[in-house]
Amino acid sequence: MPGEAGQTKDGVILCHQVRNIDLARVTTVEIGGRMQFVTDPATRRQVRAALARQLGLDIPAALDGSA
Repeated sequence: MPGEAGQTKDGVILCHQVRNIDLARVTTVEIGGRMQFVTDPATRRQVRAALARQLGLDIPAALDGSA
């Protein structure tokens, strides 16, 4: 959504394309002196649920053999 995390246009969070980056490559996390991250609770819940599905974290431990 526009205005969220410093975005000026609608955006898409691709939870199926998770990437790791070295923090040394991050040039800024602030715009106008404010930290930039998604603050909308509904969006954060949806992203957490999608990441859990993608990473298999929504599978009960007894079923994946880790229990």
